[in-house]
Amino acid sequence: MSIERESHPTPTIHEILAGYRAVNEREREETRERLPRLTVEESVRQYLWMRALARRVALEAEHIFAEQRKAHCIYLHEQLRLAAQRIGNGPVG
Repeated sequence: MSIERESHPTPTIHEILAGYRAVNEREREETRERLPRLTVEESVRQYLWMRALARRVALEAEHIFAEQRKAHCIYLHEQLRLAAQRIGNGPVG
């Protein structure tokens, strides 16, 4: 049994990337339209799903996520320290 295949030229890397860009732009537009209608719970669920997806796709990039978490924790610590200082419950300086 023979399966006949149509002859299609293999797309170039530039054509593939252009296709990805078009799909990504379309998804961004859909997201911009959908985001204002999401509840807080739906928004958090979507964030957690995307984070889990990113971690599965890029396990080798774990150090990047760790650095981002570290920077975020440092930022939050400083914000809390400043807030405590403003209300008189923290050390000055």
